[in-house]
Amino acid sequence: METVLTRQRTLVHVGRNWTPTSDGRLEMRSNRVNLSDSEQTVALKFSMPVTDVSLTIEDLDRDRGLTRDFQDEVYIPSDAAMFTQHEAGSRVIGRGSPSAPFRAADDVFGDVNGPDYAVTLRWAGPVRAITIGYRQGVLANLSTTPTVWFSPVTFTPPAGS
Repeated sequence: METVLTRQRTLVHVGRNWTPTSDGRLEMRSNRVNLSDSEQTVALKFSMPVTDVSLTIEDLDRDRGLTRDFQDEVYIPSDAAMFTQHEAGSRVIGRGSPSAPFRAADDVFGDVNGPDYAVTLRWAGPVRAITIGYRQGVLANLSTTPTVWFSPVTFTPPAGS
């Protein structure tokens, strides 16, 4: 069974927005300079329909201060398969839609990889693709690039595959 990851937008940081890390997570970076270019989507496509797809998005942080200004927002595009379940961390708000994306409820800064600033998404399926959007909710003003991490994706392949 083949799994393909694609980016569905011309990205400012081409080649660095969706990067495998040494621990098996995927790193996704946002454009920190231009709010209108910060939005991007990625799709994970399966060669056959799969069930029980699950992943966790970590480090949903924000800082609305005077020296730093950023807000990670994650959502499922309106034309994509919506998750059937989600578990949001205690400091994450939103519904995961473009109009109410998952985002931090308060200011926090750093590699926040604990459960409080994370959301786990599940698709019961069967699905052939999942698509996730990532953007900045404000014009980012940072010396670094806003980033979120996706845990390894798990799924159940069709019987006999």
